[in-house]
Amino acid sequence: MNKKGLRIIGIAAVLGGAGYVGARLLIPRLSPRPDTLGADDGKLSPCPSYPACVSSQAPLEDEAHAIAPLSYTGTQEEARARILEILQGMERTTVITAADDYLYAEVVSPGFGYIDDVEFTFDDHLKLIHFRSSARVPYYDFQVNRKRMEAIRTAFLQAE
Repeated sequence: MNKKGLRIIGIAAVLGGAGYVGARLLIPRLSPRPDTLGADDGKLSPCPSYPACVSSQAPLEDEAHAIAPLSYTGTQEEARARILEILQGMERTTVITAADDYLYAEVVSPGFGYIDDVEFTFDDHLKLIHFRSSARVPYYDFQVNRKRMEAIRTAFLQAE
């Protein structure tokens, strides 16, 4: 390859690296924590219209967002402790809120650092854990939120 070709490749690499670093710095600042987080009388916020969200409280006919809740035996405290242990063992996951009947964590994606919000609320009367996992920025997440929640379900059931 000639010098001009190497120079173009070098410039492209520098620009690409600068773009990546810029995106890593900007994405978290452009996606602040939503003010719709939390549970109101055991109800989590509905999923937005975009597909990068799943919720066990979404209507069943909403196939893009609906996912089954977790059921548990034993006490709410035991179920909460298992979910908390799973979250604390996940890479790039920070537990932000750990109340008796509500857990909230942020999960940062590898690469560009997109942030997903993951919430759990516990219904001890029905022995159900309702949850919601939603991307803040990308419109489409290639089913990352659904896969994450199914992995948490599997880990939760294996720990039972």
